Amino acid sequence: MEFARQKVKELLGINYSIKATDSEKQIVQKNLQVRNFYQVYNADAVYAIATPDDKTDDFTAVKGGTNTAIQLAIKLGKPVYLWSTISQNWYKYEVLQSGLAGFVPTETPVLTKNFAGIGTRNIENHNALQN
Repeated sequence: MEFARQKVKELLGINYSIKATDSEKQIVQKNLQVRNFYQVYNADAVYAIATPDDKTDDFTAVKGGTNTAIQLAIKLGKPVYLWSTISQNWYKYEVLQSGLAGFVPTETPVLTKNFAGIGTRNIENHNALQN
């Protein structure tokens, strides 16, 4: 876990080190965030089911802890696909020729052999694979 903590700090600038004063809940939350590194580090691609973060204007983030995994995957250069629980459509993270980056609409992606499936635990009955 210490390797992952260091990589998250290097890649995202977020420090999830455990402190002696941390509550048990804080320790669990930090460990879950660091676990995201291992989920995406060994994957060929990342497929997320999440709610886009409406606090960003550029559609580059999602709500909740899933965002840590998505941002790590982006920094690691992994293909990242997003099923939006709002629009119920698939998106792919892309860097455009203009230099801007974000999620753009795409067809239903094909799973890679070694993928990471991540996302919200509050999902409803969406038809993610039927579009």
